[in-house]
Amino acid sequence: MVKKTNSVSNMDSLFMFGHELQNESLVQNDSERFFNLELSETMGELPFKISIHYGNRQMTHGKQTKSFKTLQEAQNEFNELMNEQLEKGFQKKIA
Repeated sequence: MVKKTNSVSNMDSLFMFGHELQNESLVQNDSERFFNLELSETMGELPFKISIHYGNRQMTHGKQTKSFKTLQEAQNEFNELMNEQLEKGFQKKIA
């Protein structure tokens, strides 16, 4: 079961429980475009969430949150979203 909302959490560090589990930032080589994914764990019926931010460096064009019942479902969706963006020419941002 997937629930989509427009709220987004903003966490910076990697934690094991109750916080961010995985975070990836992607950029396009020849443009100002970005795509950020964050997988986090919260409380509730659908505790695993993927927050998505995308746009260009001057402004965010979109925010979305997808919620999942299991970590496996969330990780599968996270990997699928990552692969879709890599196929579109995005690359992992190196800090």
